[in-house]
Amino acid sequence: GSPINSTPVIHGDMIYVVSTNGFLKAINMEDGSNDWSINLGTNVTASPVIQNGILYIGGEDGYMYAYDINNQNLKWKFDTSKPIESTASVTNGTVYFGSDNGHIYGFDIADGNKTFEADLGNDEIVSSPIVVNGSLYVGSTNGNVYCINLNNTNITWQYATGDAVYSSPAYAEGKIIIGSDDDSLYALNETNGDLCWDYDLNNKVKSSPCIDEYNNNVYIGSDEGNLTCLDLRDGTFKWSHATGAPVQSTPAIKEELIAFGSNDGTGYVLNKYTGEEE
Repeated sequence: GSPINSTPVIHGDMIYVVSTNGFLKAINMEDGSNDWSINLGTNVTASPVIQNGILYIGGEDGYMYAYDINNQNLKWKFDTSKPIESTASVTNGTVYFGSDNGHIYGFDIADGNKTFEADLGNDEIVSSPIVVNGSLYVGSTNGNVYCINLNNTNITWQYATGDAVYSSPAYAEGKIIIGSDDDSLYALNETNGDLCWDYDLNNKVKSSPCIDEYNNNVYIGSDEGNLTCLDLRDGTFKWSHATGAPVQSTPAIKEELIAFGSNDGTGYVLNKYTGEEE
């Protein structure tokens, strides 16, 4: 009954999906039946995440919600005072997420207690954070990519791109890979934030990168309407596949195929080595 801008999450034989008008549904993947649904009572653009039977989802009412998927009970919620567009990530027993109030939060998944908070200013955090080797990485609409020390919440480094960062970071081989609305994809050194390489994709990069470390490939969409494959090591262009509209979704790999959606209303499945349609 409403557009779906978030990414579904699969757990067991169920797929969990939330619409922009805030209806969270658990759908049986075998027959498509709706097992249960919850009206969150707020608009939602973030995607759900499940860990240890708990589903985490942020809403535009400013709350992060934690629901038990076994009984649909609300375990806890936390008010950030501004919309949550950032999709949560769970690492080492902590759920991390950003808010449009410019803060990054961490909560213990066992008891819902807040264990981490970092203030990155007043700009929105739409990017989804990742945690690597004791540091948290995330982008901001102020154009910066941040590395935050999880032990003391200090900013270890920040890298300024030329425009807002809505893309979420990915990690491989000591590099943080992330896109920016300045039309570029960046590979930054995880330790000091130095630029390893960047690549101009000719239009905004709201898509988040997908990495195939085995083949040293980075796959990324852009508002120019292309899915592009670059070499993870140095950013060398490998191939690009054109669609009819911006590609803002994150591609997914399955064996020798890569799948993604375009704003032209079409889902594409390509050979991940050549970029040719299957």
